[in-house]
Amino acid sequence: MKVKYYKHIHTDEIVYEEDAELYAMEKLGVNITAKGENGNLTEEQQQFIKEFTDWYFSGNWIMEWEEID
Repeated sequence: MKVKYYKHIHTDEIVYEEDAELYAMEKLGVNITAKGENGNLTEEQQQFIKEFTDWYFSGNWIMEWEEID
């Protein structure tokens, strides 16, 4: 099984894909209050988080894969 992660090109810090959204939002102080029904995120909020995360890791980060058993 392969696991996707991001590796910073200067510090070698690693952020696994499952933690990437929260990591990027915390680093830049972004807080999102769910605006959907039953306290869920709206589709627009989910799309924003995805695009924000993609943008954050498009700079000094490279995407890599790790093979795990």
